[in-house]
Amino acid sequence: MAKFDVTPELGEIIRLTRLQNSIASKTLAAHLERSPAYISKLEKGEVKSIEESELTAIFLYIVKEGTSFSDKLEAVTETLVRHYSREICNRQFWLQTYDWVTRKITVPHDLILELNQTYCLSDEALLRLINRINANIELPDAFRNDKTFPYNQWRSGTGADELLYIKIKIEPSEIIQVLNGTLTETSYLLLYAVIHYLYRAKHYPDESSLTENEVMEISLHAREKLADYNIRTIVNQVWRRRDEVIQSDISSLLSSQDPEMGSFAQEIMSLINILAQFDLPIGTESLRLLNSNLDWDTAFTEKIMRLPFYDLEGVSHTNKKKLLLEIGELIQKYKNLPPTQKSLESYD
Repeated sequence: MAKFDVTPELGEIIRLTRLQNSIASKTLAAHLERSPAYISKLEKGEVKSIEESELTAIFLYIVKEGTSFSDKLEAVTETLVRHYSREICNRQFWLQTYDWVTRKITVPHDLILELNQTYCLSDEALLRLINRINANIELPDAFRNDKTFPYNQWRSGTGADELLYIKIKIEPSEIIQVLNGTLTETSYLLLYAVIHYLYRAKHYPDESSLTENEVMEISLHAREKLADYNIRTIVNQVWRRRDEVIQSDISSLLSSQDPEMGSFAQEIMSLINILAQFDLPIGTESLRLLNSNLDWDTAFTEKIMRLPFYDLEGVSHTNKKKLLLEIGELIQKYKNLPPTQKSLESYD
């Protein structure tokens, strides 16, 4: 099984989920036959890596939503998306590997019929497809020829290379059984790879190296074809639902019967559009943090937003910076309270 790097976000998600479900760290430790100190280090991101089997056992134990592992993985993803940006979520390789490789999905019968009819999959064509998939011809040589680079795990490039890569190795028998309809459950990775390389072989048959835009075209086709059959990664499903909720909330504000509310909403949207046009990362990050604060405690955040900051008119920039530092120190003070004082929902 895979071995995952422990990101700071993974440790925090374990801690948040455990507390949300009233599970003491010592109880989790006993379940895993680990020490409480190990759980503490894991949640602080001080453990370097974790076996997939152990992380699966943790999620199965601390996530109360759903019955299947896919349900529980979706709940974990929901928590991650509430607290972190899309970019950070996409670089959680443990989640991407679970999503693409470990999670099993039902294979639509109509999709298999379409693929067989479109590409006329003879035994010879099927063999070529399998060889293309497992040859990883689109990977850079440094990854394809590196025997230490693990199979079926998402990884990022090194140095200035920030692209994400996955070195594929799929059993030929599994590909054959999926395409002949005898295997009705498989991974997102297998279906994606099959569609990707069938499309590539048909539209770029000379096997020459492709441009980045051509690879993106093929990848987009594979994702859209799967989406046509309602097959998406859990990460994309969660972001899609979240975007729909946000758009619905915006539409409700803009169509509000209260003229003043509608005017405020228009002003907020104009500000967001300005930030987007100038591609200001600090602006985007500020909006993400505001969203996270609202998710944490909407009423409390709303009260902070209603504080009369306009009374500070005439206060110097230096004094405003001092005020921000003092507010930051207060947040750290309450963040670092002993568990017994921090809240009634702490179970350590």
